[in-house]
Amino acid sequence: MSSFHLVNVWTDPGPGPGGYNPMAASMLWLPDGHHLGHAAPAFVFVHQWGGYPYDPLPTQLAPELADNGFGVLSLCLRRRGMEGQLAAMPANDLQDIKLAIDYLHTNGFSRIFLVGEGIGGLSALLYASRQRDTRVAGVCW
Repeated sequence: MSSFHLVNVWTDPGPGPGGYNPMAASMLWLPDGHHLGHAAPAFVFVHQWGGYPYDPLPTQLAPELADNGFGVLSLCLRRRGMEGQLAAMPANDLQDIKLAIDYLHTNGFSRIFLVGEGIGGLSALLYASRQRDTRVAGVCW
């Protein structure tokens, strides 16, 4: 049976759009018996426009993946939509994906796969192509 945790991948705890502190917790599922710091492969789920880390797709898929030995981080994209980005590719997604990968890598996850839904899939593809981050083992859209 997998375990579930709320985690914050941001280093900036400051206010978000509108001057309030939005939900800053991403959702992390760990395989049975896994503790942060132990090597394991992991998935980062990047949601679509209007999506949240607790949407049905990641919350149904993540426990199954964790039960099969994978870590899963459903990423909270706290800054999406800032700076008039509602009609454009969200540049802040790329920074948030990097912070998620940094968090997982720092906590011992060995290979990281990006999974994106809708615009989140485009953000995952852009991150992989622009950053050429060797910690990213694959992308699924």
